[in-house]
Amino acid sequence: MITKLAYFLFLVQPSMGLVVHHCNNGGCAIKRLASRSTAIKRTMETLDDDALLTRRSLGPRAAAFVFAFSKVREARAAEPMKTIGTDASATTATKPVITQRVELNVVVQLSGAETTRKRILVGLYGKEAPRACDIFVALANSALEAPCRTDEHEDESKQRVARNCFDEEDTPVTYTGSSVWRILKDERVDFGQVKGKFAERIAPTWPSSDASTVLKHNRAGLLSVPRGGGTFDFGLTLAPQPALDAASSHAVIGEVLEGFDDLLFLNELPLVKYIGQSSATDASRSKRCFYGSGETFCSQGRPLNKCTLTAAVLP
Repeated sequence: MITKLAYFLFLVQPSMGLVVHHCNNGGCAIKRLASRSTAIKRTMETLDDDALLTRRSLGPRAAAFVFAFSKVREARAAEPMKTIGTDASATTATKPVITQRVELNVVVQLSGAETTRKRILVGLYGKEAPRACDIFVALANSALEAPCRTDEHEDESKQRVARNCFDEEDTPVTYTGSSVWRILKDERVDFGQVKGKFAERIAPTWPSSDASTVLKHNRAGLLSVPRGGGTFDFGLTLAPQPALDAASSHAVIGEVLEGFDDLLFLNELPLVKYIGQSSATDASRSKRCFYGSGETFCSQGRPLNKCTLTAAVLP
């Protein structure tokens, strides 16, 4: 672009010589170049980003062009460097690295005999939340060791479930066979309600310290888990969820790579609507509700269609 500038300036005033005012670490030098060819040649050789063409030697028209060009150059220099093909906010300097991929398949029971399968591929942020991602991978791989609860139950059915848990305590907990237990329409879909022999297992403590607080629920398609744990479940966002960050209740550990349209399909499923009185306010229900909760109002938001999950870690 400097070469084009030098040639343009000479065409504007073809009869004049150019005065090159060239500055470097050794000082500045001024030299009048009388001939056109010499002027262009020497200007191409010596003119760089530190060079100035004096207004007095160029005249008002050419000097005005130089001034405009210098402003454009300054503006471009002030722009942040972008990686070709990516948005500046998604460069490797700010965007977490995907360390592992997990395929989630959800079988939705549409009717007694009709089902449809929805596939969602998620990527995990193993560097930002290593321990939480290890737990998620273990559950996806059917390999999470979790002991049975030792609570005593008065209810006979719960006692039976507890006995079955101890009979198969050596069987690792898995997301395969779990379900979608809640859909907060246009906000998030909650997965991972384990059932049967896993219902009495002690859920892992999703770490609150290693899951970075820098990662925010600032967009759709993020994978997050409850901070502190106590449950096996996880959620995928359908929109930004600043309330989860404000309460520090959940930690982002990954994102949806493929299948967001299938996540939107789940968002449109018909849901259970709770009608009645409860001691909880609308604002507190999401905090008090977890899968397996005894609160009646916690059934609100459960899909009417049975949604069964299988998961597999991809190489």
